[in-house]
Amino acid sequence: MASGKNNTKIVGIVIVVVAVLLALYFLLASHGAPSGAGLAAIYSTTGNLTVTVSQNTGSGWAVASVLFVPSGTAYSNGVPLVNWNESVPLPNGFPSGKNVVVTLRASGSVALGTPLSGTVWSEWQYNAGGTIYYTEVGTVNTAAT
Repeated sequence: MASGKNNTKIVGIVIVVVAVLLALYFLLASHGAPSGAGLAAIYSTTGNLTVTVSQNTGSGWAVASVLFVPSGTAYSNGVPLVNWNESVPLPNGFPSGKNVVVTLRASGSVALGTPLSGTVWSEWQYNAGGTIYYTEVGTVNTAAT
């Protein structure tokens, strides 16, 4: 009889844990947290950073732009303090589950092998004119080729 009560308690705990995890997942997804966001980067001696980015939130972003944020940049409320007017707009938004190739200005001309580190961020909206969100898309740690 005691083992039946223990099994019921364990099942109850598992149900609560799963419910909390699901609630957290849907909360993050509804706020655009990048589930499975990805990034591949090539840094050239011209100072350009060509990145292939993706976002897999399940919702396309109608308006989006991408920006390189160098290591050491200051942040305020979790968002880098940069000039977002220098970001590269994605003319067709940022669809969920699709790869987008973007060339970003990371520096001036550099020597072969010069290291580059930082993050790539997206400024985006679900609908044009809607709330603006900022999401880190990926981390860059590469050298000029």
